[in-house]
Amino acid sequence: MEKTLIILGNGFDLDLGWKTSYNNFYLAEHRSFERFNQMPYIRDLILGEYWFNLEEYIRDSLTQITEKRIKEMFDFWRICRSSMSDYFINNKGLNIFQTNKDSCAYKFLLNISEKSDIVSFNYTNPFTKNNIPEKEIEFVHGGGENIIDYTSLKLGVDNRVLEENPISNNPSILPIIKTYNNHHINKVLLKLKTHQNIIFYGHSLGIADADYFQSYFKSIMSKSLNNQNIYFITKDVSSLQQIKNNLKKYDIDYNDLIFSQCNLFSIYTQDGIENEEFKRVLSLI
Repeated sequence: MEKTLIILGNGFDLDLGWKTSYNNFYLAEHRSFERFNQMPYIRDLILGEYWFNLEEYIRDSLTQITEKRIKEMFDFWRICRSSMSDYFINNKGLNIFQTNKDSCAYKFLLNISEKSDIVSFNYTNPFTKNNIPEKEIEFVHGGGENIIDYTSLKLGVDNRVLEENPISNNPSILPIIKTYNNHHINKVLLKLKTHQNIIFYGHSLGIADADYFQSYFKSIMSKSLNNQNIYFITKDVSSLQQIKNNLKKYDIDYNDLIFSQCNLFSIYTQDGIENEEFKRVLSLI
């Protein structure tokens, strides 16, 4: 039996209709941040509206950080992580998990069987929140029902930041590197290399997650891996282009992947659950 690996990103939650984007989080929690608005990083975010891509903002800041701002960056990161825990765990009565049962994501969820392994980069468990019999999920960022407090959540950037700015090797900064003391990275890479079908659902492959995926795609380009079927399920053509742009940031050209010995497919959720390509993917999970 062909094994399938499902990689869930925030786009999956958004396709469910959930309000789990960084922007949703900020709009709900902005009053918590206002009391810290004298902190330059907080002030820059509030004024610059960078919340839609919080981790990339943190990454850009780390590549330019000076010794004098290390404590401030660590405090900023800790405040963000604490507020995120409050948003995702306590919800403060907000209806952020109202599921659109006509969505591709919900249909996908209902069809997942035991032949699929699931790796989630989200903080949320879509099975329990939809009262669907639960399947095992590996939460690489510390999510699911095991969130006790904010210290269990992973929020941060990729390891290459340490090369771009040596100051980032400061012990106070290292916890912001996602793969620091993270046992998931090798497990994710092994799964990527040993499954016949790889489905990325709603994952943009942003630079902050490059440590999990770069060597995998490099293996495809070097022909060390072949005959895998790789599916990118995303909202539309624009979202696919964002994936292509992100891959370039860690030296992977999407066109090179197309001409590799693996098979690439793109599926757009805007085409709905009756799309034939989407139906074919359902048969794999």
